[in-house]
Order: sequence, then structure tokens, then C-alpha cells
Amino acid sequence: MAKRMLIGSVPLLAFLGLAIWGMVQLFKPLEVKGRLPDHMIIWAMLFCGMSVVLGIGGFTWFVLAGTMAAWKNFARRRGLRFKAGWFFTGPVISGEVDNVYLEMTTVNRGGPRRAKTNTTLHVVLPGAVPGDLTLMPTGSIGGATQDIRTGDAQLDHYLVIQSRDVPRARKILSYPPLRSALLDTLGRVSTFSLVNREISLECGGFLDAGQLEDRVGTVLTLAHFLVDASKA
Repeated sequence: MAKRMLIGSVPLLAFLGLAIWGMVQLFKPLEVKGRLPDHMIIWAMLFCGMSVVLGIGGFTWFVLAGTMAAWKNFARRRGLRFKAGWFFTGPVISGEVDNVYLEMTTVNRGGPRRAKTNTTLHVVLPGAVPGDLTLMPTGSIGGATQDIRTGDAQLDHYLVIQSRDVPRARKILSYPPLRSALLDTLGRVSTFSLVNREISLECGGFLDAGQLEDRVGTVLTLAHFLVDASKA
């Protein structure tokens, strides 16, 4: 992403430089005693403003087009469906990967002045987790709701844990590969939950090619260990 932004800034700066040079050459013969006529100054300001708007718009399109291409290529490599975004809707990747259903899209957070685009991932496990195990972020559920304490300081700190079968839930979460994958996932995303055999998580920003592989690989690893732990 940083490389594309650097490359994209080159034509933007070149365009602005050319626009300023052209404006100077255009209005230079009209100079009167070292000062342009007032109406020409207004036109010059409008010209500069439009140049900036067009330049920034072109730069933004260049970066987003590269990210969209990365999403499309990722979907093709994984044998998934890709649907391009349109106006205020983000792109969508969906389909089955390694026996689990994956859906990924973008969501806008914040108000008009602080709008931010995040990436959401949803993974549906092939079967229910025993005891209807539910994992939610700490603080997302009221204090009156059941919260199983596993004795694992890190998991108890990050998650509210619920289940109809408390001993089984503790056994599942104590499975070393699952615990490691769960903590790894929590460290890479901004929000996480497991409800009704569906893993939902959200990542900050519009993920580029490398981030797509990393986040999707992380959540798929977690899904597979959840399935393994449920069978143990």
C-alpha cells in the first residue's frame, strides 16, 4: 500500500506542477504593472482549486484501484467469488475455503469528518461448537451475563466466555494450538466474536494484498483448531 501511494504521488505532483506552470504562462502576458486584473486572480484561484481536487481524486482512485485489484486477485487464487463495490458499497469476497464458508467486505466507521474504512471477515464453521460456546469482547456484554472464568489470565482478560457446558468449554479453550491461534487472532484484529458457530472479526483499514493473506490465513487457522478442539 505504501509503495502504491508513493508511486501514485508522482503523477499527482507532476500534474499540480504542470497546472501551476501553465497558469503562470497563461496569465503572464496579462500582467498590468506587476498585478493581474481582479477577475483573472479569481479565475486563477478557481483553476488551482480544481487542479487540487482533480489531482487528489485521481490519486485516491489510483490507490483504491490497486487495492480492488488485490482483492480480485486474492479471490481468484482462493477460488472465491468477487463482487466489486459500487458507490458507497465495498467489494465482497465470498465462498468456501478448506471446508469453511468465508465472507469478507468493508464497512465505514466514524462520522463524516472522521470516516474510516475497515475490513470485516465472517467465517462459518462446518458444525456447531459443543455447548454453544460463545466468545465476545470484554465489556460488550452486561455484567449480569454469565462469564466463564477459564483460569487463563490472557483469555479471561480479553474475552467474555459463555457456554451451556462449562467443563467442555474450558477443555476446548485449554487446547494449546487453539489457545495460541486465538491469542494470535486477537492481536491482529480490532474486534472479534464467536457466536452460533460464526467467527466475526474486524480489521482496521482497507486490507492490501499482504494483509489479506495474513488475516484470512489467521482466521482460517483458528477455525480449523476450533473444529479439532471440538472433536477432542
